[in-house]
Amino acid sequence: MDFSALGGANYGSSVQFVNGNSTNVNFAVHDPNDYNRGPDNTNVFVPCYVNGDPLGGGFAGTQDWFVSYPYSYSGITLAPTKKMGGTVIGAVWGLAYSKQAQKIFSSAFLKRHVGLGQLGTGGIYMIDPNAFTAQPFFDLDVSGYRTRADASAPAYGKGSSYSLVIEAGYAVGVTYLGSVDPVSGLPAGAGVVGTNVQRGLPASGGYVPNYDPAVFDQAGKVGLGDIDISDDGKFLFVTNLYSRKLIRMELDDVRNPQAVIAVESYDLPAINCNNGFLRPWALKYHRGKLYVGALCTGENNGKNIVNGASDMNAYVFELTDPTGAATFNPTPTLEYPLNFQKGGVIDDLDRQWFPWINTISGWNYRFNLMHPQPILSDIEFSDRGDMILGFTDRSGNQMGHNNYKLLDTHGDLIDHSTGGICKSLGLTALQIGLRLKITAIFGRLTV
Repeated sequence: MDFSALGGANYGSSVQFVNGNSTNVNFAVHDPNDYNRGPDNTNVFVPCYVNGDPLGGGFAGTQDWFVSYPYSYSGITLAPTKKMGGTVIGAVWGLAYSKQAQKIFSSAFLKRHVGLGQLGTGGIYMIDPNAFTAQPFFDLDVSGYRTRADASAPAYGKGSSYSLVIEAGYAVGVTYLGSVDPVSGLPAGAGVVGTNVQRGLPASGGYVPNYDPAVFDQAGKVGLGDIDISDDGKFLFVTNLYSRKLIRMELDDVRNPQAVIAVESYDLPAINCNNGFLRPWALKYHRGKLYVGALCTGENNGKNIVNGASDMNAYVFELTDPTGAATFNPTPTLEYPLNFQKGGVIDDLDRQWFPWINTISGWNYRFNLMHPQPILSDIEFSDRGDMILGFTDRSGNQMGHNNYKLLDTHGDLIDHSTGGICKSLGLTALQIGLRLKITAIFGRLTV
């Protein structure tokens, strides 16, 4: 809801007396939730990803895992003004800022070669942006909302929870063992996440290469995705990548949150994804509604031919009344085809999105690997109300710079990944709640 602004030098209040032939009669409205103190008084907060185990008491945990810098920074990269080690949070992705509490909430993130924090795959952490300290806040797995396999699954390890796919004597992929977990629809081994030590992550960090093979195909399927918060500061929302559901958490106190007092889980609307799953990630709370981004992965031998047949579409769904009797609108707000030609990764190669894959067979180059696989990882709105979609390349979470492949001891592997930023056409359609099905791409910004 917009509110009328106070009268100003260039616009009047909601009551104005004007002549019938007058022009330049201005009336301003505003959304208080869009307020900030301007670029000179705004800070940016960014999670960082470090090779190794942040909980092992070594060099890895002392590196920069979370940093801050002024929004006004530009040009030559300057050093962050604040830095935090990883001994509490480990790898996180989503960030949600509570204006009421002046705290940042972050969600755990499973990324190959990068260690998890104290709460594992289901962890929510609370960060004080002033003291720049973090504390464990809530563990979804402990609370019964699994982000990984349960105790009945096979123990972590090769031959137990996973096996390697071997071609011509080389490990090129990973498959998972065990009976199907009804939560994920995958073999239970797909949800078995080893400790940082079991994964072979070095506490010394740095350029010490490691294998961490099981995470190769767990990326984007296990743990948490994006996190957001309601405008009133009462509810946190996070995507559960393992169950492919949306989780809502109610906080006990908006100004001084100490605990989660209620949790709700929501199934996404039913979408027929040929040869794959509908996998969520992105979230955006905007003008009293929550928008959830997901896509069909085509991971079961699907196809995505440029300007041709495709098993891959991106969707944005709308959760109405997200702080009350929340329900999903069964019709997507936006449907977005992924069979377009995009920018290349390097040397103008791989100018398209590929279905999600569990092997490196078919990836370009031997040591400079690339195979763009989309994750709809972020949703934002411009100041004029346009919806902006952010895409991340899953392959960047399957491989690591200067790290091993799966069994090969070649340690100077370079993984190239590419994302994208797309702006929707449907300002009016989105505002009045109509479905927008994009059949042509306009305003696409590829980075």
